[in-house]
Amino acid sequence: MLISVVVCTYNRCESLKETLRALAGQVPPVGNQLEIIIIDNNSTDATQAVVSQAENDSPYPICYFFEPKQGVSHARNMGIRMAGGEYIAFIDDDETPDPQWVKELHEALITYSADCVGGPIHLKWYQAPPSWILAHNLQPDLGFIDRGNGIIVADKKADEAFLNGGNIAYRKSSLNQVGLYRSDLGVSGKRLMRGEDSDLVQRFIQGGKKVLYTPKAIVYHRILPDKIKRSYFRRIKFRGFWSLSLMSASVTRHVSNGVPGWLVRECFQNGFRAVSSYLRGMREPGFRYELIFWAQLGQVVGGVDRICRRK
Repeated sequence: MLISVVVCTYNRCESLKETLRALAGQVPPVGNQLEIIIIDNNSTDATQAVVSQAENDSPYPICYFFEPKQGVSHARNMGIRMAGGEYIAFIDDDETPDPQWVKELHEALITYSADCVGGPIHLKWYQAPPSWILAHNLQPDLGFIDRGNGIIVADKKADEAFLNGGNIAYRKSSLNQVGLYRSDLGVSGKRLMRGEDSDLVQRFIQGGKKVLYTPKAIVYHRILPDKIKRSYFRRIKFRGFWSLSLMSASVTRHVSNGVPGWLVRECFQNGFRAVSSYLRGMREPGFRYELIFWAQLGQVVGGVDRICRRK
């Protein structure tokens, strides 16, 4: 049986080297074979050369494909189409999997007859995180997920962050039934839209597919210095909640048919509180209100976007 590991990448050739080295050290499930599929999403750096070198060092076949349509959803969908395996696992180009990662995902899929399985993502800091990241509990915005030490099967009340697309595996037959990633969601170049993985997982759950979390399939998200700036979290909050508003109303509890007046009022109230706090020299309370403002503004813009798309 063949298991496909898909890595989508965009202008991160040095980071990709580390991910490929870790994938070369994977312990495959007994009686199974691995293939590694690289989807180059329009990179202009040395990505292709890095992949060519990794092919010489890897015990598993590595297949390289170029996806010119910008956006992680386009890249992931090509990865699904190109994958030859019955099971498809996704990992990001700035992550390092535990050596048992594929084995644990596969074991959970088989043991529990699951259609979709994901695991924890721990953060690997390249420099000590500033105290404000921990104070404002911003680790989940960097991909952190840890739901404890037991298997958890999702029910229809599971939230949109139940699993993370940087550590997830699907049965390909189930993907063919549920559908692929939405191309209007997800990161595209420097546009930090989100939600493509949440939308797909929720479609699995709402469609009656078995989705579960396994604590043993661990990956480590490498946090580079550009992701510990306040500006990064402003953009993440705005784009993330904009994306959440674009998800189908059938798969999320947070989508309304329009833009509620209370949301607009609260948004600008929190913007005023942020400015007021900053003017009084209260930086951390100001930043907390500012993050709420950007999240709510994202919901407002997303609501307007939904209305415009229906016309």
